[in-house]
Amino acid sequence: MHAHEQEKDVVARFRPVLQQLFTNVNPSRQKNLASSIIDPLVNTSYGFELIRTLDQFLADNMNVSRAAKHLYLHRNTLIYRLSKIQNLTGLDPRNFEEAMGLKLALLMWQHNNKEQAANAKLRRVSNGV
Repeated sequence: MHAHEQEKDVVARFRPVLQQLFTNVNPSRQKNLASSIIDPLVNTSYGFELIRTLDQFLADNMNVSRAAKHLYLHRNTLIYRLSKIQNLTGLDPRNFEEAMGLKLALLMWQHNNKEQAANAKLRRVSNGV
């Protein structure tokens, strides 16, 4: 099963939990929480690359080698980007608990910023990244 298919499967299994989380959080609070974590990534000149990097790294179960392969990056480049994500957000994507926070924030950000999130995915397809 491809990583993207695995992620869809995981999201499908946890959709009720995620919907419950998203439903029970005030929308403006949800947006503020997601923005406080994800906006520092977006607001850089290479923001969408960091978003795609984070998204793929998490989709690949925090496996650096696999994520680097899927992103067509050298492993060290991915590690550098993960460090940038940590520096900008204060959360280490290589730490499971912190990665969970990043994943939830990313999901909320994608939910609240559908157009920007779609642009990031389109860039990933068009750039082959």
